[in-house]
Amino acid sequence: MKNGLSLLPPIRRHSGLGLRITQRYGDKSNLAFYTRNGIGIPYHQGVDLTLGLDPRQAYGSELIAMEDGTVIKVQYDSPLSTKGNGITIQTPIRNWEGLEYQSYYLFWHCSKIIKKVGDKVKRGETIAYLGNSGAVFPSPTPADPFAGTHTHVMLW
Repeated sequence: MKNGLSLLPPIRRHSGLGLRITQRYGDKSNLAFYTRNGIGIPYHQGVDLTLGLDPRQAYGSELIAMEDGTVIKVQYDSPLSTKGNGITIQTPIRNWEGLEYQSYYLFWHCSKIIKKVGDKVKRGETIAYLGNSGAVFPSPTPADPFAGTHTHVMLW
């Protein structure tokens, strides 16, 4: 068990594509989108990340475990969910006083999840793939099926 967290970036970079923030924590610019999709929050509660500028290049990129842990929840897209396919990892850490506590991180909008509840994951291991499931902006269309490709990351 580690003291504190030193997290890996959640998306494995490839083809020279840089990690890009598409929406920051606390952002209020998409309030109309949240209201229209029945999301009862007044601001963005997480960070949205993608690779590069072209969603066709980013779609299907590997989402990796940011730290060792255990999969505690896997959620699949449904008409009642805005989050799409998601995975939550629990990781034990020690604070500066040596006290142990649990930390969690999650990824939403995955195109595919390859782990199941109870699986142990190692830092840097592929656990899912970048996608656009659930309510994303811009929404995918037949003309642009890769629109909105990103992952929503939360840590607590």
